[in-house]
Amino acid sequence: MGYNKNYACIRGIPILVRSLHQMSQVPGLDLALVAVAPGEEEGARQLLEEWQPRQFPNLSWNIVTGGKERQDSVANALARLPENTQWVAVHDGARPFADPELIQRVWDKARETGAAVAAVPCKDTIKMADLEKSVERTLDRSRLWAVQTPQIFRPGLLREGFSLAREQHLDVTDDASLVEALRKKVALVMGSY
Repeated sequence: MGYNKNYACIRGIPILVRSLHQMSQVPGLDLALVAVAPGEEEGARQLLEEWQPRQFPNLSWNIVTGGKERQDSVANALARLPENTQWVAVHDGARPFADPELIQRVWDKARETGAAVAAVPCKDTIKMADLEKSVERTLDRSRLWAVQTPQIFRPGLLREGFSLAREQHLDVTDDASLVEALRKKVALVMGSY
C-alpha cells in the first residue's frame, strides 16, 4: 500500500494542511469537507485538529469517508453538504499552491456562469491514439486546456450531474465533466502551471 501524498510535508507542513490554509484565506468559504480514504479518518482528524489553530483557525471542517474513485469521494462529500449551501468548491488536497487569488477568480466566474474551473492552455502537442496505440490524429493545441482545481459550482447543478452519472453509469475524472454531461457550460479561468 502506498503513502498518501496529502500527508507528505513541504517545509514541515503537510500538503493537505497547506491546501486548507489557502482555502481559509478566501472570504465566504467557511466549511471544508475533507474526503479521505477508508481507514484514514481518525488519522486525518487528528492531523487537522493539530494544525487548525495555526493554519486555518476560522475554517470549519468535517471528515468524509471517500469512495473507490475520486468521483465517489466527491459524491460522498456532496451528500454531506448543509442544505443552505450556495456554492461548492471541489479541490484536490494535493494542490497546495492554488492560492486564494486563484480560488477567488474561479469563484467570481462561477457566480457569473454557475460553473467554473481553473485550467491552463496545453503547451504539449496532444495525439489521439487508436486501439492499437497508433496515432489516429493530432488535436488542435490552441483549443486544449489542462483542467485543474478548484472547480466551483452551484450545488444543485453538481447534484444533477451526479444523478445523471448514476443513471447513465458515467465514469468521469473531474466534476466539470458531470456538468458538461448536462449540456451546461463550464467557464475556464486561467490557472497556474
